[in-house]
Amino acid sequence: MTQDYKSFAGQILVNFYKKPYLPSVKGWNRLEGRPRTEEFDKTLRAEVRDALWMLSRQWQMGEYIGSDTGSPAFAKVKIVTSHINQYKTESGMSLKYDETIPLETRVEMEPFPLTLPTRIQIGRYWLKLLADAGLSRNYKPDFINKYPIKLPDRIAENNEIFAHQEVWQLYAATAGRSMDGGFLLEKIEAEEDILAEINCPNMGDKQKINDCANKLKLWFHRQYLIPEKDEKTAWIPSNLEYGFTCEAPHFDGRNKTFLLADEYHHGHLDWYSFDIHLQLSTRPQPGEEPEPGEALPQSKTFTFIPTNVEFGGMPNLRWWEFEDRKTHFGDIDAHTTDLAKLLLIEFGLIFANDWFVIPYDLPVGSLARIDGLAVTNVFGEQIWIAPAGSHESEGWQKWSMYNMNIRGIKNAADRSIFLVPAVDRLLESEPIERVKFIRDEMANMVWAIESTIQLHNGDVKDGYEVATELLNYLANFYVTPEGEEQLEGDAKIRYTLMTGVAENWIPFIPVRIPGESNDNREIQLQRAAMVRTLPGAEEKPKVRPRTGILSHNKNSTYFIHEEEVPRAGAYVSRTFQRARWYDGKVCVWLGRRKRTGRGEGSSGLRFDHIDTISPKEKT
Repeated sequence: MTQDYKSFAGQILVNFYKKPYLPSVKGWNRLEGRPRTEEFDKTLRAEVRDALWMLSRQWQMGEYIGSDTGSPAFAKVKIVTSHINQYKTESGMSLKYDETIPLETRVEMEPFPLTLPTRIQIGRYWLKLLADAGLSRNYKPDFINKYPIKLPDRIAENNEIFAHQEVWQLYAATAGRSMDGGFLLEKIEAEEDILAEINCPNMGDKQKINDCANKLKLWFHRQYLIPEKDEKTAWIPSNLEYGFTCEAPHFDGRNKTFLLADEYHHGHLDWYSFDIHLQLSTRPQPGEEPEPGEALPQSKTFTFIPTNVEFGGMPNLRWWEFEDRKTHFGDIDAHTTDLAKLLLIEFGLIFANDWFVIPYDLPVGSLARIDGLAVTNVFGEQIWIAPAGSHESEGWQKWSMYNMNIRGIKNAADRSIFLVPAVDRLLESEPIERVKFIRDEMANMVWAIESTIQLHNGDVKDGYEVATELLNYLANFYVTPEGEEQLEGDAKIRYTLMTGVAENWIPFIPVRIPGESNDNREIQLQRAAMVRTLPGAEEKPKVRPRTGILSHNKNSTYFIHEEEVPRAGAYVSRTFQRARWYDGKVCVWLGRRKRTGRGEGSSGLRFDHIDTISPKEKT
């Protein structure tokens, strides 16, 4: 047998080297099901053969001792709704609520300076309107000559233009060639005569030009949403946040409900941004006529079939269903501080099948309250369900997450829901201005660092770079002919009264609140100014802020509450927002955001400092 085995192995090796090895399949078997009958009704019924085993499992899980196992069949609910009709700012200005724009836009929008590219854009659109009206040939040169882009004079007020090369180049390229549409728009907004000093004897042409002026105004306000001339913004500079109030008729039809939002700064409005404040008023009594255009609260009762609450990754409600493996509940890792995660897990695994959805559509801007809910279960029992926490005996243990707070009443919450007329998502530009508020404990003051500044040509630049370019430009005019100052004598030390700080650092010093008594030691932060010192310059002007965030009340005192600048600091930025409203309207506006900073900082500012003079400085 050994000899035969060796000869067989040798034959395999010979055949392997003579020709390539080609595997092949000589035969196969097909596996297929062969049903015994043509009817599948019994199989599709998925009958359970051992009913006793199923009953035993239900007894084991405690389902027979449950007292709330009846499922709801249908329900009847009564809802009272009211709608906001007034909008007020902290300054006391009251406006009628406008449904054509989001509430965020109404609160945040503010006027913005027209940069040179924007002025050129408005001018080009005006010339296009003239061309469409057939007036370009006769009046285009006249409007360019009357509203031209002018080359600024080299005076102190225009140093911010000449200090930056790119700004000066744009002015030089467009001066005398382009039209200043911003100047024309300002005259149209002020209802001034734009045809003054323009020869227009034809009355038909005058009417066409006036129509073009109205079109230009409408076009600009479609492009950018800005407040009216006398309308004040809701921004509170001393608090570094927005503050406003929405007013709606109370559910009783006689009083008013005020929705206060005095700490809005994060960029998105929702129900938790508001607090309820009830105030009696002289509203119409029952039987009297309401104010013109005022919508009174409405009540509606309807019946619906309840549906279970569902969310992504939710476990199946039936015990015998298989999970879809989208969520691995056994791999959920929650710490003792993860309260939100623990609540969600408990809700999904234990109480998810006890919650149902009420399908009811509310218009945006509505304040709704459920007055009653009656549920009929599958056993025919009718159950009255009261709002959670509404009973007087539950006051000492009341806990709520989704209720609005009531101002002036301790440990009280409102049971209504406010559907805020705000956008779900929006597009936000890069900051055109950004100011960083930090605490400098060594200098005992707060600094507002202009980290991002917008130039006159619309470009955004680093604040330190902008300040350096301005100083270099000014130094060319004020440097002494003799050069740098030389040290004389054998002095070994130098006394410095105060060190310098970059000009994009604006100081805020602590001061006592004006008008308070001597016993009150509460302080505020007041905007101050550093002095600009240049070699050979006789004048030492104060350094003024260049951003719109810090330029509020430029010619008067500007205070900020001390608690608004914590040890972590704060960031305040101005950005353009773009959103689409529910009717398809595109809204573009300029708003502000406040975010938490990154800690304290040091400016290096020192007073009464003595330095050692090196030998190189003497030579």
